[in-house]
Amino acid sequence: LGTEPTGSQRSTDGWSTFYLFEMPQHHGIVGAHKLGFWTKDLVPMLPLMALGLAGFVVDVRARAGNSLYLAAFGCGGIACSWLSRMHVGGFINVMMYGFAAACVLGPIAATHASRVMRIAGPVALMLQFAWLGYAAYSRSSSTTLLPPQAHQQAHEELRDFVRTQGGPVWIPGHGHIAYREGKGTGAHGQAIFDLLQILPPGPGGFDTTALNDTKKLDYLSDRARHALDCFREHCYEAIRTKSFAAIVLDAPATQPFEFVLRIPLAGPDQKPGSKDDPYVRQPGSPITRPRAISPLLGKPVHTPYVLQRRK
Repeated sequence: LGTEPTGSQRSTDGWSTFYLFEMPQHHGIVGAHKLGFWTKDLVPMLPLMALGLAGFVVDVRARAGNSLYLAAFGCGGIACSWLSRMHVGGFINVMMYGFAAACVLGPIAATHASRVMRIAGPVALMLQFAWLGYAAYSRSSSTTLLPPQAHQQAHEELRDFVRTQGGPVWIPGHGHIAYREGKGTGAHGQAIFDLLQILPPGPGGFDTTALNDTKKLDYLSDRARHALDCFREHCYEAIRTKSFAAIVLDAPATQPFEFVLRIPLAGPDQKPGSKDDPYVRQPGSPITRPRAISPLLGKPVHTPYVLQRRK
């Protein structure tokens, strides 16, 4: 961080190394996924993974020129999924990188001209399709591979609510809705959570009080403290000036967001609900079935509620 930036460092004014290397060093690790990634998450694609590995071995023995390139591609996809899966906040949808590598390398290996691969390739592909077919056939009747009608209705109801607002809307858990409706953009909830993880340990994983007690941040680098300072000040200023017509939060796991918002909403010496609050929490939810908005994959975000700008 103290050297002359080059490449992406230059284009980001030196921030790329912070977000790529320094910030992740403070993030928590889900211990169960260290081994579970290999014994559970990768299981549905084992035939293709094995086929891709066999193809690499055959290429190396044949001294094929592209063997190292394909190995780097495959290992990069798997490593990306593994590291993301262990990351606090990494859900099953991060497996797409490893699965993509298997879906590319497996069929390439199956087309290899060697005698072994002419037999192993079709066998592995048939086993893979049989495995996936059985998994789809044996799944629970309550499990769906596509969003159900209730989810689509909840999504449309939230879009309708956002569309009727008289200004920008901040939705950390469903930011694409505000963007599609022309109601501005805002920081994504996961991006905020990743930044807050550099705070010192505390209840719930990290100490959010350190945002307003900067003496607790002396152990951080200048750039890390600057990132937290900018986030806090920009967030507080946007709320105090009522920049958003509405703020939509989801009930599960919103404690960090509620704490971050509490001081600019109510002031350090006021209780929430004061007549001077710039935003007022509305009763209920803007959608009729609040839990139906939860996605099939990734973090379960549902039961949205609204902080409406006080007129």
